[in-house]
Amino acid sequence: MSEIKDPDGFLTALITESLALARFDELSWIEYKKQWHTLGQGQRDSKEHNEFLKDVTALANTGHEAFLVFGIDEKATPPSLSAAAFTTCGLADSAAIQQKLWTRTDPPLSVEVKNLAVHGTTISYIHIRPTHNRPHLVRNWKHFDKWTGAVKQVYDNALFFRDGAKVLGPQETPPIYPDRQRLAIMFQDRPGRYAEIRIRPWLDDLRIESGRSPQQPNHSMPRTHVVVPAAFANVGAAATTIESMTVALSACLPGAGQPLLVDLPPFTVEYFYNKAGGKDQMPLHVPAREIQAVRLSLYLDPREGPQIHDLQANHPQARVTACIRTTDMLSLEGLERIEFSIPRP
Repeated sequence: MSEIKDPDGFLTALITESLALARFDELSWIEYKKQWHTLGQGQRDSKEHNEFLKDVTALANTGHEAFLVFGIDEKATPPSLSAAAFTTCGLADSAAIQQKLWTRTDPPLSVEVKNLAVHGTTISYIHIRPTHNRPHLVRNWKHFDKWTGAVKQVYDNALFFRDGAKVLGPQETPPIYPDRQRLAIMFQDRPGRYAEIRIRPWLDDLRIESGRSPQQPNHSMPRTHVVVPAAFANVGAAATTIESMTVALSACLPGAGQPLLVDLPPFTVEYFYNKAGGKDQMPLHVPAREIQAVRLSLYLDPREGPQIHDLQANHPQARVTACIRTTDMLSLEGLERIEFSIPRP
């Protein structure tokens, strides 16, 4: 989900549509509540205060833009709005919310709190922007017994995350913790601590030639060879190995009317040319804080090659977009788009 420029307008439209459908769907990035948690004076160690910290950090740990919306009675038939201005939580201003989060979350989490008038009812929401400091833990989190209300256990650092609409963590019986891959994805976002690959165009243009694939030297038809230059910059503090890579090519042809788009299916990269001109086989190793400038080698099917040759011959001003999907040694996926100009034949 791309960044939402107008959260008020976005939520108003979403709530209006949900009311019309008589259904509010909770997803990994949005949660609805009828009323605020009680957060006023003397509530620092209350069950509701700890529940609030759990709900907010679980949304933040998705890594997406997220919302915690108050004033939606989704269990009513049909669902309805319920007055839930921010001050109903017992705090005088939103700065107090921020202070509670800063003192109880690690790393400290920043949010925005706003009231919103929808169809004459004042509701409110917490807006959590994508964070690059995941995972956010709750310090000194208390787990309360569901029946007696007594404190069952205190966690020095509690980690909560969402699996769809469900919040998972130490409150479950038995406690549920994120698996290795989920944790790796969270930590990958932290700048300067782990590997972080960014793909950028190299200075060379796209190169197109005709030849036979080394994998199929006796192929009856020459295959179009496309060389896509790209620089893989690891701006993180740890080395990584890109185990696999696929590239999908599309071209935009300028013209008097609407531009014509030509799409080719994705190709798996098996070979690449290093900066010295040598030919290497995947995987691609990228040291910490270094750039690997390579040319990705793609051999097109004979049925698809003529499209590229036609672009090269008849549309020298065409722009080619290469969508490069990478999978590194932790099975983490990244997708970036880079553009090149079509060279003249």
